Amino acid sequence: MGRLIVISQRAPRPDPSKDAGGLVVALRSTLEAEGGLWIGIAGETTQTGGETLEWQDAGGLRIGQLTLSHSEHAGQYLGFANGTLWPVFHNRIDLSRYSSAEFATYTAVAERLARLVAQELRSGDTVWIHDYQMIPVARALRALGVTAKIGFFLHIPWPSVDSFHTIPQHRQVIEDMAA
Repeated sequence: MGRLIVISQRAPRPDPSKDAGGLVVALRSTLEAEGGLWIGIAGETTQTGGETLEWQDAGGLRIGQLTLSHSEHAGQYLGFANGTLWPVFHNRIDLSRYSSAEFATYTAVAERLARLVAQELRSGDTVWIHDYQMIPVARALRALGVTAKIGFFLHIPWPSVDSFHTIPQHRQVIEDMAA
């Protein structure tokens, strides 16, 4: 049986007492016991970002983090994920904004992360992608020829159809989720 590869915006910290968020707290012990990888975005940004995953070992868990540049963090996380998807998915289109540049950064970060994840996959591994910040990762993995089982868990509500259709790229978002 292969490993479980968890992908989320936030990854656990090597010191479990510094973990934040329900997802990390809920899944960390299972991955430590079974051996697995948790891949996410580093909490700190740099001027240029990173091209590789920075790895740390924490018990039986390997944690890989991708460092984003300041502008990537602004476009991917603060921009499309939290400026567009989060408000729309909560049916608060009055709080949302739409930027094709932020969407391009959102998908570019997912594609870079997918390339790095694909390098780590072994036969039989299962990939479990978490939440709205990572929606395009499955499509990007499939585009690279990855045939592993991929699951997706959305941690926020699904919006009404009318709200969802306010996102100019709504077709791309739903196709990405279906990958």
